[in-house]
Amino acid sequence: MEVRDHGNCGKKQLILLTDIGDTVIDETTEVTDKEGIVVRAGTIEGAEDAYLEIYRRGYTVCMVADGYVRSFHNTMDQHGLSGIFSGWVISEEVGEDKPSEKMFQEAFRVLGLEEKDKHRVVMIGNNVGRDILGANRFGIRSILMDWSKKRPYDEHGPLEHPTYRIHSPKELPELLDRLEEELQAGGRDEDKGEHGGKTAPARQTIHFREQRVLAYVKQYLNQHGVAPTVRQVASALGIGLAAAHRDIHALTEHGELIMDDGKARTLRLPEEPVRRGPSPARHQMEIHLENGDTLILEFTMEPTRDGGEMPHAVGQVRLQGTNLSYTGQVVGQMIREEK
Repeated sequence: MEVRDHGNCGKKQLILLTDIGDTVIDETTEVTDKEGIVVRAGTIEGAEDAYLEIYRRGYTVCMVADGYVRSFHNTMDQHGLSGIFSGWVISEEVGEDKPSEKMFQEAFRVLGLEEKDKHRVVMIGNNVGRDILGANRFGIRSILMDWSKKRPYDEHGPLEHPTYRIHSPKELPELLDRLEEELQAGGRDEDKGEHGGKTAPARQTIHFREQRVLAYVKQYLNQHGVAPTVRQVASALGIGLAAAHRDIHALTEHGELIMDDGKARTLRLPEEPVRRGPSPARHQMEIHLENGDTLILEFTMEPTRDGGEMPHAVGQVRLQGTNLSYTGQVVGQMIREEK
């Protein structure tokens, strides 16, 4: 991967990873040669000025893009943007496209970053299934730039929900300045109370992981009429159970969520009335056994991380037969057989 040392690097804490196609370059203007290499293209309105301004303000910028190395050199040289990048991470050299974790790992390697730096890195792109999913899954914040109208921005699960959303490159410098101010103000200092012997200052911002938790809870409430359990939040977002508890607690402290009786299933949004219903739609399945008995199972359909659904047993199980009648409770996931 290409690394360039620039005098402005390090002046800001916040680091920007950026896609190029339909984030900087207008893909509808691309002219390619017979090998598929982009030889020239126009930029999105305002993109050139915005990225030069971001560089001028002292932000470290690293390209994280899918395509051919020569394509990006051609277009960035054309518009005088090659010099703003401290690193070039391109799928042709990495061997995988976004949302592969390898693309983001390589960006961290190129920039000399570690796990502890993730809170100050943000990825901007135009594709929820590549840029946003990849960034969120890697554990950094994400910005969706929804300028292009040629593709939908439908989200298939909470990991495709961006931390921030803008409509034009012109909005990017001010957003980065706001995020930088939050970093400078110590927005990530919640651990100082443990390590510094002093109580950490109250946080004024919601961290990116808490925003993902909030988005998932909202989505679940809309689909099912009740809130998810903490375990479901942790499983859906790929985080630990303790982390999910902390994030939900933080969101209640921020006033983004309300929890009644200290139970996750009572979570609701502040503007909502207390939910007394409706409950998730229940289904019944009858399983006829070889001895003539019938097993009746009540269940709901729960969302999975990949955007699908999984039966979840929440109701009664009744075994009916000529010589036996049994009623019990089952709570947990049912594993569906592949046929």
